[in-house]
Amino acid sequence: MRFSILIIFLVAAIPCAAMADDVMPDFKDTLTGNWNGRRDKLKAEGIELGATDYFDFFAAAKGSSSILNNLNLNAFLDGNKLVNIPGLSGLFSILQTNGGRPNRTLTGAVQRIDGMETHARGLEVYQAWLQQEFFGGGVSALAGVYDATNEFYSTNASDILINNAYGFGTELAATGNHGGVAIFPTSAAGARLRLQPMKQLYLQAAVMDGINSAPETRQPIRLNGHSSALVIGEGGYVQMMDKVETAKIAFGAWRYTDQIGSLFQPKEAKERSAYISGGEYALAESYIFRKPGSNRGLMAFARMGIADREVDRFNYSYSVGLDFKGILRTRAKSELTFGIADAHLSPVYRHALTAQGIASNVSEMALELTYRDYLKPWISLQPDLQYIINPDGLKNRQNSTIFGIRTEINF
Repeated sequence: MRFSILIIFLVAAIPCAAMADDVMPDFKDTLTGNWNGRRDKLKAEGIELGATDYFDFFAAAKGSSSILNNLNLNAFLDGNKLVNIPGLSGLFSILQTNGGRPNRTLTGAVQRIDGMETHARGLEVYQAWLQQEFFGGGVSALAGVYDATNEFYSTNASDILINNAYGFGTELAATGNHGGVAIFPTSAAGARLRLQPMKQLYLQAAVMDGINSAPETRQPIRLNGHSSALVIGEGGYVQMMDKVETAKIAFGAWRYTDQIGSLFQPKEAKERSAYISGGEYALAESYIFRKPGSNRGLMAFARMGIADREVDRFNYSYSVGLDFKGILRTRAKSELTFGIADAHLSPVYRHALTAQGIASNVSEMALELTYRDYLKPWISLQPDLQYIINPDGLKNRQNSTIFGIRTEINF
C-alpha cells in the first residue's frame, strides 16, 4: 500500500526527460591553480587534493542574523596508481565548522534553513573510506566513515538547495530517538554494496552505525554494544545520454535494528510497547525541456518518504521543485532553483504533545528560492530566500522569512 502511494505520487509529478551536461571542475577552476604542476604530478601518482570553503550569512526579516563557515579538505585516492590495485579508490576528508547556528537562532525549525549547521563546532574527520570495484564497475564495495546522502535518497536537481530537507527526507533525518543518521555535516561508520547489472539499473544497500552521528558527539565512529544500526537499501533506473545522467527514478527502504517505545504511552499501560523504526521512500527527476547542444534546461524533481507513525516524529514528508540550469543566456553556469519541502507530524507525536499541553500544527513547511552564479571559475555566490511555515510544527512558533547568501570558494 505504501509503495502504491509513492508510485502514484511520482507518476503525477515527473515529466519527460531530455539531455543535460555536467561540467566537472579541474585545476583551472581552483583559486590556487596547479601549484606549478605539483597537482598534476600528485594526480599522476594517485592523489588528488582539494579544499572548498562555504561561507553562509542568514538574516531574518525581523533583523536577527547569523554567520556560518564550513571548510572541507579532501584527498581522493586512486588505488591503481598508488598500490597497483585496479578498481580501488578512497576518500579522506576533514571538516572544520565555525560560526553561529542560523537555524536555532532564527527559526527553530526541524527542517534546518542551513544544512551545514551543527550543535558542536570544530575539526573532525568527515569521511574516510575505501571502495573496491569488481567486474568493470558492475559491483562495488565501500567501507569506512561514510556520508550516505551522497548516494541514497538524492536528486541532482535539488542539490543546490541549502535547506537540509533536500538531503535525506525529513521523516528519516529527524529520527532523533536514535541520535540522528548519517546526513551532512555528520557521517557514520559503515559499509555499502552496490550492484549495477546494466548502465541504467542499480541496486545498493548500506549498514551504518545509527547512533554515532549525533551532532553533540562529533564522533564519526562510536560502535559499541548499545549502538543501533541503520540499514538502508535503494534500487533505481537512471537514464543516460552521452554518458550524462538525464533522468532518474528510485525506490528505497530503511530500518533501524533496535526497538524503541511508542511516542505516546498511556499512563494506565503496564508495559511499554516496542517498535522498529523504519520507512520507505521514492524519488524521481527529469528534464522538462533542454536547449539542444547545451546544458540549459528546466528540470523537475519529486521525493516522498513514509515512516512509522508510532515511533517517528514525522510519519511522512515530501519535497518537489524546479531547477533551471543556464537560466541566463550569457551565463552557462547560472542556476535558479525553487523547492517546497513539507514534513507531516505523526498523529501519535501530536497526541503526545497534546498530553503535555502543547498545541501543534499538522506539518512544518519550508519554501526556498535560490540562485547560484560564478564570479570566477573558482568562486560562486548564491543568494537565498526561505519562508518557514509552522517551525517545529508548534502553534506558538511564528512563520519566518529568511534571507541569505552563500559564498563558495574552491581552492
